[in-house]
Amino acid sequence: MATFGDKIYEFGGVPIGGQFSTEPNSTFFLKASGSDGKDGKKPSNAVLTLARAHLVMPADKNAVVYLVSESNSAGSTTIRIEGATQTWSKDGTHIVGVSSGGMFGSRARISGTADTADVSPLMEWSADNGSMKNIHLFYGENDAGDLGAFQVSGERNYFYNCHFAGIGNATQDATDAYSLSLTGDENMFERCVIGLDTVGRGTASNSEIQLVTGQTATRNIFKDCIILTNADAAGHQFIKSTGDLSLDRFLMFDNCNFINSGVNAGGATMTEAFDLSTTMGGTIILKDCSLFGCTEWDAGDGGDIQIVGASGIATTSGIGLEPAV
Repeated sequence: MATFGDKIYEFGGVPIGGQFSTEPNSTFFLKASGSDGKDGKKPSNAVLTLARAHLVMPADKNAVVYLVSESNSAGSTTIRIEGATQTWSKDGTHIVGVSSGGMFGSRARISGTADTADVSPLMEWSADNGSMKNIHLFYGENDAGDLGAFQVSGERNYFYNCHFAGIGNATQDATDAYSLSLTGDENMFERCVIGLDTVGRGTASNSEIQLVTGQTATRNIFKDCIILTNADAAGHQFIKSTGDLSLDRFLMFDNCNFINSGVNAGGATMTEAFDLSTTMGGTIILKDCSLFGCTEWDAGDGGDIQIVGASGIATTSGIGLEPAV
């Protein structure tokens, strides 16, 4: 089915290369220039907020909302969440960003406002069997209570080419702040970026990925991802387990790069990549992963990590080292 002309949207068509919807009238559009007084069923009738998109989309019909970037400026590309956490709870629904497709800072963008004071997380994905693609979710507000950017508590979801960026303001460098909190099971993150390196962090105990006490996140996989940070203090971590039973079975990182990119620009070399509770449960599997700007994977050597690939002696396997010459 071609996508030229506007009539096509009246008959359930979707843009080429987008998510396939199994039902007629299950394609919706979301723009910064949209209006929540509209139904979102055509680009010219795009809605303005995620809350409105979530309301009009049917569950379990593989309904798709396209977040359309309209320029390269934040004002024309950003969907704002105001006042409270945006919970995405409808199973079998999908959010697709229409932008260039780069890994960093997609112009199909979701962010908070000054009205999201003490809101954490900014967005929670509690739905099952859904997906998010080509989306940049950024949380950078001047409020120490705005701790978390994105939480995934649902199951069997797929996140592709998304950038989840928390602690986007120096004030958010607070205890237990994070970019991604993972409490759900059997989710797949592929070609995603978690974290950012434009704002220093780590003067308080925080991380890019958080595993939560008692939530037993199970069989989640990160493939071809970048976990990114800019540590102001050696005690910052890429992953932090807050306590007992925060993990079950395994958490796998396949061909992922953990990068502390501020280390040669006034930042600190991190002591360890992971701060893991000895009773967190489960195993972190690192397959062909690399670590930069950090001394070792786990200084506590609690036996919770298994490394496969990246040849070398045990203490340096997968760790980027400065060459001797």
